Amino acid sequence: MKKTKIILIVCMALFISNIIFVSSVYGEVISLKKKDLLFDKEMISGWFKYAPDMRWIKKNIYIVAHRQGVIFKYLINLQHSIKYIKTIGRSGEGPGELSNPVFLSVSTDRIGIVDQRGLSIFSFEGRFIQRFRIFLPKTSFLYIKKRVYQYSVDPNSSYLMECIALSGKRIFQFGEKWLKLNFSIHKDISDVKVEGLAYRGDIVGDSTSLYYISRRFGMIIKYSLSGKRIWKKSISNYFGENGKRIIMRNKELFFKKGINMNVLQGRIPTLGLYRQVRLRNNYIYLLSYYYTKEESGSQPYFTIIMVDRETLKIVKEFRSNIKKGNDFTNFDVQEINNQPFFLVLKDTVNGYLFSIYSEVNLKFKI
Repeated sequence: MKKTKIILIVCMALFISNIIFVSSVYGEVISLKKKDLLFDKEMISGWFKYAPDMRWIKKNIYIVAHRQGVIFKYLINLQHSIKYIKTIGRSGEGPGELSNPVFLSVSTDRIGIVDQRGLSIFSFEGRFIQRFRIFLPKTSFLYIKKRVYQYSVDPNSSYLMECIALSGKRIFQFGEKWLKLNFSIHKDISDVKVEGLAYRGDIVGDSTSLYYISRRFGMIIKYSLSGKRIWKKSISNYFGENGKRIIMRNKELFFKKGINMNVLQGRIPTLGLYRQVRLRNNYIYLLSYYYTKEESGSQPYFTIIMVDRETLKIVKEFRSNIKKGNDFTNFDVQEINNQPFFLVLKDTVNGYLFSIYSEVNLKFKI
């Protein structure tokens, strides 16, 4: 009788929370082939110092040059080399100017860029279209159908997401915050900062729906563009034992110990389950953190997990070795002839390096 009651309570709890835990059965593990891309030797003006985001759109690459305050546009030619095309925007705080840009989002024929002053819209060719202020901290966002979607960092609001018109006016808020944060346990740090760190995640989507993915706790929520929640699921088991340790550490920090900025001397030890995420057609691609020689037990490597966007089943896990001293900065993906090709930007001991990875022949036409 007691056993029956326990089962009923667990079932009721899962029903009430409406969280579906995804199967931990992994798909096929694929070793990737690699080809490094050569830079145009005369490309001086198009060189960047720090690139927090990038997009690969057909034959072009758009790189956020954070320190220069611009976007660099490159061309991948048929010989698999990188050629500088033009600079989009300029450093500054006026119309068409950027101040420490961070995030990119690409719509049908336009680029949205968030910097410390707001969000600017440019055409693919670099023509400035408009700009509006964003008063919330810089976060991941989705620019689609002349609207901007982002997660809201506002402890006074119960909504997780908001939709903004290109005039800068909020159209509506949606989504329910699920973390029960106790701000009183955190010292010498604002509530806005704590909430922003706890809900740190990514937004990806297309013309049909959008997905918010939590880096700290492995939750993914699907919404319609009108703001209706379609489902909420956990993908925490995608990241193995290391992922479990990261989630436990984040829970301890945010819900038990709290963040004390005086003790931590400004360094907040929060960890993410993955580095970046991309949505292409029917699949979500998660770039996991790479594993060092000590962590992997042998050769350092990185993984990219390919997930069906509807069922959230892992279709494939891609893996490749990496040289010691290399660090991943960004990645993007294109599906060519129904095969994923990954463009990876690495920070190496000799400077930045673009590489193409795929499980098939690396000779391709875009």
